[in-house]
Formats: sequence, structure tokens, C-alpha cells
Amino acid sequence: MTSPLDGKVVPFGQAVDKFHAFLNAPVGDIETEAGSMPNLRKLSDELRVIAAVTADETAAGTVTAIDDRIYPGVYNTPPTNKPRSGAPSADGDRCVILVNGVPTEHVRLGGGWMIPNFDAQQLAQAATLPMMAFTAAEAQSIFDNALPLQSYTALRAYGGRAAGVRITTPGVAGTFWRDQSDMTSADNGGTIIVDANGRRWKRQYSGALDISWFGADVTGVNDSSAALQAAHNAADVNQAIAINGKIRCLSKLTLSKVCTLIGFDARNANSPAFEGRSTLLFSNVANAGIVGSYNLRLQNLCFLSYGIGTQAYGINLTDASLFTEGVLIQAGVKITRGYYNKWVNTRIEYPAALGVYLDNCYNVFTAGLSIRKAPVGCLYLANGSTMSMMGGSIEGFSSGYGCAVRGGSKIGFFGTYFEGEVVGGVGNRCVSMAANSSVTAISCHVYLSTMSHWITTEDETALGCRVFSRTNKLVLPVDTFSTVAYNMLSTDATGACDVAGDNWGSHGGNALYVGPNMTAGAGPVQLTGSYYIEYPGSHPLYGKNIDTRPWVASVSRTTPASPSTGMVVNFANNGFGGDDPLNIHGGAWGYNSYQAVYQKGQWEKVGLRLTNQTDSTATDVATLKADFNSLLAKLRGAGVMI
Repeated sequence: MTSPLDGKVVPFGQAVDKFHAFLNAPVGDIETEAGSMPNLRKLSDELRVIAAVTADETAAGTVTAIDDRIYPGVYNTPPTNKPRSGAPSADGDRCVILVNGVPTEHVRLGGGWMIPNFDAQQLAQAATLPMMAFTAAEAQSIFDNALPLQSYTALRAYGGRAAGVRITTPGVAGTFWRDQSDMTSADNGGTIIVDANGRRWKRQYSGALDISWFGADVTGVNDSSAALQAAHNAADVNQAIAINGKIRCLSKLTLSKVCTLIGFDARNANSPAFEGRSTLLFSNVANAGIVGSYNLRLQNLCFLSYGIGTQAYGINLTDASLFTEGVLIQAGVKITRGYYNKWVNTRIEYPAALGVYLDNCYNVFTAGLSIRKAPVGCLYLANGSTMSMMGGSIEGFSSGYGCAVRGGSKIGFFGTYFEGEVVGGVGNRCVSMAANSSVTAISCHVYLSTMSHWITTEDETALGCRVFSRTNKLVLPVDTFSTVAYNMLSTDATGACDVAGDNWGSHGGNALYVGPNMTAGAGPVQLTGSYYIEYPGSHPLYGKNIDTRPWVASVSRTTPASPSTGMVVNFANNGFGGDDPLNIHGGAWGYNSYQAVYQKGQWEKVGLRLTNQTDSTATDVATLKADFNSLLAKLRGAGVMI
């Protein structure tokens, strides 16, 4: 049929070209305000003619250009010629070719067939054709080193020729290369995957391992114990494992090498107690969360341990050390024979029992370590442990002691804050010393509530204890003998307590005994033992040097069963049984303690009995004045007047 456009037989492809030319150079355009446009009636007529021509050619079997570009059927191998005209295949032609048994659309570009939309199955084929701007060899290299697979399961099942694959599932996503030289490495579920043919695929990365690679649930809902253990087993020595999210573990982590766990929560000793972006939670794990005999480093994360038992520790290391920085630990820590532990900007709180137990640990150093809210005690040093604590705090312990120094251990506090509290009417000891222990305290801040002590020996058998204390700030409650800063009970305490330069914010009626190597009036220092004691000027026994008294006891809540003559005791006189043998209770409870001496078979309050004052024989005012002043001096010395 002849087209009205040029009077020739027009294949459909040529008709389209003619129509395109018509649109660009139309005949009989209509002029409008916006410019010229084709005559729509004429355009409609031409389209009807083109459609009729196409229908006639199709019915007659005439081959058109558009027909020659789309190949019918499905090909097993890429075609080289057009199936209808027999002409060589040209760019822009399309056909369907089987790829691994799957019919897949292809387009001819650059002299070869390519897949217009790539997916994992399509890219698995061996390409021998140039694609886009790549040669066939280049394209094949790209496919062989970037084969996308969805998961580890897909990679384990893969048996193709690719040398590199990309895992696409979030959390485990990454690039793996096949290591043809490795025939022995085990599948670790994160950095090494073994496929069905026994080939080793190794993750390409640098730096820390990500616990997510090993299947950890970062939402904290599911148990990630296996993932944490697998990550640790896969890590090189000293290689870090990144904790990004909340990782819940129902089984302990057993160390088989040096371990480093890092998070993304920079914390300090005053950080609030809450779960952060990087949290490692051991829940209902028997005995401990992390155990082993290899060094452990924790950095910028929260370590929580719940339900592990009242005698258990969240971290329990033997012959190894713990290093922390920017960490919140809500669990107990026990280190046995661990040397050079170092804890910086770390907060330890809410343990099941003890906060920190150091057994035979040398040179433990802390800076900004806060230990608090420990039901048994915050810090326990045993078997010759040594520790230096720079800043930080020991506070909020429920009962017993804040720091126990045992077995010849030594500790130094430098600028540390102490807070002694009363729980259930029982006072606490901030620092409790056993035999042969040593405490150094410099520029510390101490707050004591009623019935609490700062530094004290356990009892009179704690021999060989030594205290060196300088320029500390002490704040004690007013008018109570039951609160004592230094309470040295051991019988060999002579020269053991060297205190100077303390700043007493308030001390009221606290014990003011001062022993050897101390400056009179330095503050509430209470010593016991058979040695020389010199009382300060404000004390009822001022001016009397007592060197034969067997006891100068701390505040007593019971009357001694077998008192000896000359025994001096401070009685609490606040309602406890036996703490008021003279029955002179009065005033506010807990604020009217008194001192008594045992002589002539009975207790007598110090200050009630005065040296006899002879009658005055003054004959003039000056002499009478002198006699009167002498009486006043006796009254002041006995404590009757202050």
C-alpha cells in the first residue's frame, strides 16, 4: 500500500521515522500564540494510514524493521543473526537466552549480548561478551569478584566459579574472597565461611570485628552468647570486638586469648546508670559473665550482670588483668594474681555482693574510679595487693566497710571522695584495716554520718597497721562521739597513725585524742592501746599524760565484762543496752556520749570529780581574783566549763 507521505511501501520502522520527521517539519502547521503546532486533523489522518499499512504488511508476512529487532522464542546460546531477515545481529536487538535454565532477557550492545537488569542469578553466568564500556574479560572479572548472595546459607550452598561474593543481608553484609590456598580453616560463622565444595571464603575488612557478623541480636531480645563466643574465638590476639547495640547473653564468655571489647558510649565515673548504645548484658548466668586466665580490656560500653548469684562476680579473672576506660559495670569484679590492672573513668555499682575483690594483685592503678552501692563492701584487697586510687569515690555501701585492706595489702588514696552512711542503725567503716596493712590518704574529701568511721583497724589484734594522712577535708556530724575519723584499736598503734594538716569542716563533740606523731588539736583521732596519750586543750583530761591505761576504747555500746582499774571508755549513751552504765541518759539520742574511768570498783564520769580547792585566805582583791581564776581553770579542765 502506498503512503500518502511519499508514495512508497513503508515498513513500520520507516513509518515511525517519517512520522518523527513530520513532527519536526510538519506540513500545514497551525500557528498559535505559543508558536506553531501540527494540524491535529492531518496528524490523525496520517496515524490511521500508518496503522493500516502496518496491519496489511503483517497480514502479508512482510518483514518490518521492528520485527527484525525482537527475536521470538528462547535461545540456548546467544544468536548471531536476526531470525527473520537473516541479517547479522545489531545493537539494540533483543532476545531471550537461557541462563542456568532460566529464560533471561538480553539486549545487544557493543557487539555482544548483555542482561539489562542484573540480579544474583544472572550474574552467576560466565560472560564472554563486552558490556557497556568493558571488554568481555573485564566484565567477567567484575562479575567473578562481586557475585551478590543474600546470606551465609547461600554462600555455603554456592558452587560456582566466582572468586569474590557480596553478602547483602544487613548486619552480616560484606565482601568475601575465596582463598584457594586454605584447605583447613573452620567455618566460624562471621569471617570464614566454608561452601559445599570445601572452599574457604574470607571476609575482607580491617580493624575490629563486628559482633553482628556472627549473628548477634543487637536489639537484646534473643540470646547472643554463641555469637559473642564465636567472635572471641575468631579474633586475633588483641583484636577488638565492636559491641554496637544491646547484646544479651544467657551463657558466660570463656576467654581463650587476650580479649578486647569496645563500644560507642564514652562514660565516666559520674555517668548515669542506664543501658546505653553499647551494652553487654549477662542475664541469669551462673557464677560469672566473663571468666578466664587472659587479660580483658573493656572500653566505652555498659557491662551489666543480673541473676548470677550473691557470691558470684560479673567478671572473674585468674592470672590475668582487667583494663577499662569509659565503662559502666553493674556487677562485681574479682581479679586473682592480676598485675598492672588499670581502670580509668570507670563506674562499678550494684554488684551482687562485693564491688571489687583484688587477691594478690600488684600495682593496680585507677583514675576516676567510682565504686558504689555494694551490699557487702565496695573494695576488698587481700594477700599483699597494692593499689593507687587517683580521684574517684567510695560511697553508698550498705553495711560493713567501703574498703577492706587485708593480708598485708597497701592502698593509697589521692583526692578520693568517701561517704560513710548508716543503714539500719549500723555505722560503716570507710577503710577497714587488718594486721600489717597500710593506708595512705592525701587531699581526700570525707563525709561521715553518725556512727561511721573513716580509717579504722578491725580490732586490737590488727597489729602492724600504718596510716599516713595529709591535708584531707573531713566533714563529720556535730556533737557525737560515735563518729570517728581515725580509729586505731590495735595494741601496738604507737607511731602507727601519722596525721597532719587535715581540715575539719565540723566535728563538735567527736573524740579528740591525739597520739604520738600527731599535732594536738588536729581533729578527732581515736587511739587505743597501752601507750602514752596527750590530750588536747579542749579535753577534760587536758594536762594529764596517761601512759598506763590499758584501754582508750572507741565508742562502746556494751559495758566491759571485766574492766580493769584505770580503764577509760567512751559510752554511746544513746539507748543501746549497756552503753550507759551510770544511767545518765539525757538530751538528743546519739548526741550525749560521755567518758568514764573505772576506779575503786566502779565507773565514774570523767570531769565530775575535781581536785580539792582549798579555802581562799585572800586579804586583797588581787589574791582573791587569783584564787577564783584557779577554780575556773579546774572547772574548764574537768569539762564542766568550756
